[in-house]
Amino acid sequence: MLNKGEYNKDVEYFMLSANKVNPPGWIRNPFMTKKQLSGWFLKILMQDEEYRDIELFSESTLDEVVFTKDQSGELVEITLREYLFGERYQSYSRRIRE
Repeated sequence: MLNKGEYNKDVEYFMLSANKVNPPGWIRNPFMTKKQLSGWFLKILMQDEEYRDIELFSESTLDEVVFTKDQSGELVEITLREYLFGERYQSYSRRIRE
């Protein structure tokens, strides 16, 4: 994951989401470069760990706006990132890009 000040607008970033089987738990790694993704996939191929529901999203796709209803039933605009992964990852995205 990137730290504040490390973001480069000229680099294509991705978010990896995967469900580790044992011990169970979600792994979510936002703002990964292609090189970091390659390393992650190589690591899981070399280790005896099982994953399922592996999803890969470009950060630019996650920036796209979607419409959904809020708790009061009002139609609101949010990013695909917030819709899929929640405000926590949306806040992280904003902080990284400052």
